[in-house]
Amino acid sequence: MLLREDDRAVIEQINGTVVKTFKPGYHLDCHPRIGVFRPDWLHHVNKFSDEYAHFPKVLELSPERLVTEYVPGNTIRTQRTQSWRHDLDTQRRFFLRMQRLYHQFVANLLQYNHDNGVYMVHSDLNLSNMFIVNNEDSKFSNRVVCIDIDSVRINHTYTEHNWLNIPNAMMQVTSDELNMHNHRETTQALEDRIKQLKRP
Repeated sequence: MLLREDDRAVIEQINGTVVKTFKPGYHLDCHPRIGVFRPDWLHHVNKFSDEYAHFPKVLELSPERLVTEYVPGNTIRTQRTQSWRHDLDTQRRFFLRMQRLYHQFVANLLQYNHDNGVYMVHSDLNLSNMFIVNNEDSKFSNRVVCIDIDSVRINHTYTEHNWLNIPNAMMQVTSDELNMHNHRETTQALEDRIKQLKRP
């Protein structure tokens, strides 16, 4: 089943896996010593997956093809949009859960980096690249799971912070919108109450 296609790659779900096949002109730099996707990259991505389940495990890696475990469910962006169909309290509960699980992921990744003496980051964190899995039978349940694993870098820069900021900016927008709607509802409720009290 086709999941997505862009100018770089075709992404398909095949037999419980996600297969990302790169188009001509695009490939993964898998040189064993100087490439981005060296054996130590594969080791740490899969070790972090085994220990925390915030990444799907990489099953196959070559310049032309990347195969990972399939992550069930919907992206945070899709789930956030779905929450808008519900009342404000439901939207707030989803936002607080998203906020908590995202920062739990960040804390676990930074802890892994500290424990293993590496600096691993996901350079394309956004609400479309992160899932919250609600299936209790899945090993990915109740956590943020990041897809697009070829955006993971290890020791790519000496230090980096910007990779943390994009989801925070998106969450700030959501927080501001929820506060605005809550203010409107509260103000309307007060106005309605005042009208009732003024009635003879």
